[in-house]
Amino acid sequence: MLKVSTSKQFLIFGFLTEIIYLLFYFIEPFRKYLGDQSFTLHNRYLFLSIVGLMIFALILYIFSYKQIIKNNVNLKTIIIFFIIFNLTLLFVWPIGSSDIFGYIYQSRILSEYHANPYLTPYDAFPNDSFYYLIKNQWSISTTPYGPVWIIIGSILSFIGKNSLLFSLLLFKLFFILINFLNLFLIYKISNTTRAVFLYAWNPLILYEFALNGHNDVLIIFFVLLSLFFFLRQNKVKNYILSWIFLIFSILIKFYTIIFLPILFLLSLFNLKTKKEKLHFSLMAILTAIIMVMLFFLPFWDGLKTFSGIQAQFLRTEIIFSSIIILMLSFLFNSLHFNNYFNLASVIGKIIFFVSYCVIALKIFFNHRELNKNNILKYCFLVYLFLILTAIGWLMPWYFVLLIVLLILNLRNNSLLYSVTLWGILYYIILR
Repeated sequence: MLKVSTSKQFLIFGFLTEIIYLLFYFIEPFRKYLGDQSFTLHNRYLFLSIVGLMIFALILYIFSYKQIIKNNVNLKTIIIFFIIFNLTLLFVWPIGSSDIFGYIYQSRILSEYHANPYLTPYDAFPNDSFYYLIKNQWSISTTPYGPVWIIIGSILSFIGKNSLLFSLLLFKLFFILINFLNLFLIYKISNTTRAVFLYAWNPLILYEFALNGHNDVLIIFFVLLSLFFFLRQNKVKNYILSWIFLIFSILIKFYTIIFLPILFLLSLFNLKTKKEKLHFSLMAILTAIIMVMLFFLPFWDGLKTFSGIQAQFLRTEIIFSSIIILMLSFLFNSLHFNNYFNLASVIGKIIFFVSYCVIALKIFFNHRELNKNNILKYCFLVYLFLILTAIGWLMPWYFVLLIVLLILNLRNNSLLYSVTLWGILYYIILR
């Protein structure tokens, strides 16, 4: 019987994965042929087909990883396929989400009309050249994103001008370039081929960042930069840089604020002298205040500046909620409780808060036994509890940060595969 070498098997899995991503090019013409004339995909049967292709890509991902365990697959081969996958998906029309069009029209509020996206919704510009193409149910709302993203998005929008196709490709290309930087940081932090592969070939990561184009890739970039500097030598300078980059991630989307107290505590416990601890504490507080003031200042108009952010935070729907909220809702509904969903949401957030306090107390009382790598474990745990217990509007791309933290922990691949599958299957709920 003809035996295929491990390296050749890996190449075969790579080519089969590329074929899957090439099949996405048929989605757009095929949905139009089936009568789906909407701006983005709405045909449920095609969505189920996409989920099936993604599951097949996940199976290939698992088998490919086994080849890496058996034999040291060349790092260059992994990266070449990563580049091919990303460039293939660059030109595929966004399938799973319309968020990238939201980025484009929200950015145009500042770049084209010099208005404040925190005060003015896109619906205020019905004569915009993109308006009737990309407006959606969120066009009536002000931006839910942080000022760092508003500035970056507006620069991209300014370059894209009045060409929707060019703007779309520009945003997607930017996300792909950040994805490349993320892979580099994964390698610098882990220094393992295994971690590079687990990030580079993960089908949910490729689907969300290279195809759908979510700005969460930028959040992950700053979180990785923060971890990179934290895990270097125990110096105040490194911890301050780690702190600064984490704040940058928060000023894009605000959910990474949950890592801030963890980083602060671990930084304090890793520093040796009282002088270093005091220096870090003062610099951290001062830096946080300056960064928030500096980036919000151009957009500031009192507390109404946060109206869109508050609306995003309060956005809830039972079917898209964290699993604990969902389970409690069904329980309270069966018991005929009034406002059962609101009650479940409150209890879910209480569970998260209690879990967070337990983790913080564990860090505090066990700080003598801590090492720097504990930040990876604790960041993973607090984000896992957030996803499980407290989010009222959970989307598949929120799982990617969890996947990245799992990759850096390199402890439980079964959990990594399960989270990836969970994110893929979540699209069935969305449609």
